Amino acid sequence: MRRTDTIFGMIIIAVAGAFAVMSLMMPWDGSEWGVIAAPGLVPLILSTLLMITGLTLLLRAVLSKGFYKSLEEQKDAEADDNGCEKQGQSERLNKEPAWKRILITIGLSAAYIFVLLGRLPYMVSTGLFVAGFIFTFKGGGVVKSVLIGAFTSVGVWLVFEKVFLVALP
Repeated sequence: MRRTDTIFGMIIIAVAGAFAVMSLMMPWDGSEWGVIAAPGLVPLILSTLLMITGLTLLLRAVLSKGFYKSLEEQKDAEADDNGCEKQGQSERLNKEPAWKRILITIGLSAAYIFVLLGRLPYMVSTGLFVAGFIFTFKGGGVVKSVLIGAFTSVGVWLVFEKVFLVALP
């Protein structure tokens, strides 16, 4: 896990750096509102936060050996406490190769973008996507997945439509 965190920390830093450079290449003047309305401001802020996250992950992987040892001990203790059903679910997920989980993620995302959005109302599409994603990867029940999907889609809709006044598809 340390090796994976090191690699992904570097990848996150590189991607965030590329986003920061691209956001700095956007126009920063010419608006009557000044820098506060610059189109590159939000991407720069988000890429900076992403870079901090990647740096934190990388530093923890390089400097904190004890963290991973305690994480493994905690995982073993949880597996003993959870019993056979949950342990079997986590073992099933861990036995699937990473490329398979990536392909499933791409497939679910493509279905959301190309099949659900535009054909069904936004909240229904998003609720189905989130529920399907949770059900597929977490191994939780249908009812729990559908409830989380419904609350998530309503929450996203409320924030964008009512707070930010952004129309969703």
